[in-house]
Order: sequence, then structure tokens, then C-alpha cells
Amino acid sequence: MQRPVWRRSGNSLEYERELSGGVHFLARATLEDNGVLFHYEFLNRSSKDYDMIYAVTDPRLTRSPNKTCGRECKKGYQLETDSLGGDPILRRLKDNEVIRPMSANRNTIKAIEKRGLIRPGKGRGPLTIVWRLKNQGI
Repeated sequence: MQRPVWRRSGNSLEYERELSGGVHFLARATLEDNGVLFHYEFLNRSSKDYDMIYAVTDPRLTRSPNKTCGRECKKGYQLETDSLGGDPILRRLKDNEVIRPMSANRNTIKAIEKRGLIRPGKGRGPLTIVWRLKNQGI
């Protein structure tokens, strides 16, 4: 099977493909304020009725932010946000490397905090918060 030819449309990347059995497939990934929205469309152009057709999203693209945060914090990263809890980053303490999680935003941080997994701490400056994992006693 040939690699898809992706098109850009605003904040979206998309491609279309004719699948076997007369099914047309459209895949779209749209960057939104709170992450990436995956959209799939199937159009049956055959005379056959299908009971079900679905698209599988790679689980690495939908990892739980809770698991990501915990795993990365144990690898020497700390979770930082602006003073309002937005714009989250993971900063590696030994060399200051920064990772910006694609699907995390202020609502992600609020949800993790509400679940009791993290608590705010003093940041590097007056406009930052360093979040601590509650189960580590930090």
C-alpha cells in the first residue's frame, strides 16, 4: 500500500484513500486549543452493506497525560505551567531540555490535580508553577 499524500487545510492535516471493497476513507488531524482532534470518514461506494467499519488510532497518540506525567517525572523531568496552569511543559532538570506535550493544556492539568495526583509548588519565577507528584511526598 502506498504512503498517503497529506494535505494541509488551516490547522488540519488530512488525506484520502480508496480502500478495497469500494470504500472511500478520509483521515483528518486538527490542532485545537486543548490537543489534537482525530476525525475519520468512511463512504461506502459499493453495493455491499457493511455491519461496521472503524479506524484505529495509534495508542501512542492518545496516551493518558497522567501516565505520561508520572513516567517522565520519574525520569528526571518536572511538570511546569504558567501561573494560570496553562502552557504545560516537561523540563529535564539535568540539562534543562523541554518537552511540550501535544495534547496537554490547562484543563489537563486541572483534571490531574482534581484527581489528587499532583499539587502546585513554587516555580522558577513568579509567573510559573512547578507541579509535584503527590505520591512521591515532594
